[in-house]
Amino acid sequence: MAATLSAQLDIQPAREMFSCLTEAAFAAAQRRALRKLGVWFKGQAARAVAKETGVPQKALRPRLAFYFKTNEVGKVWFGINAIPAARLGTPRQTRTGVSVGKFRFDKAWLARSGRGAVFRRVGRDRLPIEVVTEDIEGEARAAWHVHTAEVEARFLALLTQELNFEELKRNGRIT
Repeated sequence: MAATLSAQLDIQPAREMFSCLTEAAFAAAQRRALRKLGVWFKGQAARAVAKETGVPQKALRPRLAFYFKTNEVGKVWFGINAIPAARLGTPRQTRTGVSVGKFRFDKAWLARSGRGAVFRRVGRDRLPIEVVTEDIEGEARAAWHVHTAEVEARFLALLTQELNFEELKRNGRIT
């Protein structure tokens, strides 16, 4: 499962303020601002979800990706499937189960392979067993939408910076 963010921004006032720039220069500035916005939003989302769920940011960052759909449209993707317990930190076997960071999983055990996956029996029988996971979907969706209000203001600030840079390049002050 994935969460997506959708926001439409009106950049016409910025286009009018920097009317001296060519379309190519404006498009380049817009693309750079959009890329910087994606990087910024990935960091904000990882921080907010980590704070809300208690899952380390290190486990969340590979689940965040930014890419361009077109020159004017970017997409931030966030995988919100459950995280395997072994990804939450260093798993340790205890008397009652497994401890990973601040998380406790009763009646679980460590596998003796690789990084040490954490397993638990599904029923009372020997099989089947399942990989122990930590669900982050609810908290992740809530934390994800907290920053959507800030996106427009941040994008306009970044676009203004990039348009100023393009204007300085055009005037020969920056090579």
